[in-house]
Amino acid sequence: MKAHIFEISRLYKQDAARWEDMLAKLEEERDFRFFGYKALREAVVREMRNAGSGRPHLVRSFASPAVNKQEEAMRRKSYAALETFIDSIRPKLGDLQQNFMTGRQPACRWEGHDLSGGFHFSALNKKGETVYLYISASSHDDEKDKDIQQRKATIELLSIIAEHRFTAEPKHVWFVDLNTGTIHKPSKSVQRLRQDLKRTLDHLHRMKKDAA
Repeated sequence: MKAHIFEISRLYKQDAARWEDMLAKLEEERDFRFFGYKALREAVVREMRNAGSGRPHLVRSFASPAVNKQEEAMRRKSYAALETFIDSIRPKLGDLQQNFMTGRQPACRWEGHDLSGGFHFSALNKKGETVYLYISASSHDDEKDKDIQQRKATIELLSIIAEHRFTAEPKHVWFVDLNTGTIHKPSKSVQRLRQDLKRTLDHLHRMKKDAA
C-alpha cells in the first residue's frame, strides 16, 4: 500500500473510528496545503542559492489579490516564515546540495508499505555534512498532545526515508519549524514509535482494502 507521510502522521494516535472523516478532510484540503506554501518553499530554496532573492520571489508570487481570508493569512505567514528562515536557519547552513521539489521523489519501501513524500532540500551544515530539511510553516501547539504526536510521527517517517533513500543518519534529519525557527531532530529511542507507525500503516491498509 502507498501512503503519504502527511496523512500517516495525521492519523497517528487518533481514534480509528474518525479516520474516514479525517482522510476525507485531508483530501479536500490537499491542493491548498500543497500550493498554499509552495511559494514559500521555493523562496527558501532561492534564498539558499542567492541571499536576498527569496522575498522578491514571494512578492511576485503574491502579485494577484488573495481570493479569501485563508489565503491572506497564508501569505502573511509565508513572509514571516521566510524572515525566520533567513534569521535563524540560514546561518546554520552552508551550500545548497539538492532541491527535491523539482521532481517526484521515489516511494520508500518500509515494513511492506510504500511511503511517499519527503524532504524539500538538502544542504551542508557548518561541519560540512549533508543534512536533509523538511520545512513547515503550519502551526504547532506544543501544549497540545495531538500536535506533538503529529510532529513526532512526521520526523520519524522522515528519518526512515532518509535512512532508505540516502543512507543518512537520524542526526542529519532536520524538521524546521518556521513559526519558531526551531530545528527538531528524530528521537534517540524510536522502537516503540516505529511499532506504532507500522500499526497505523497496517490498519490504514486494511481500511482502504475493505473500501475498495
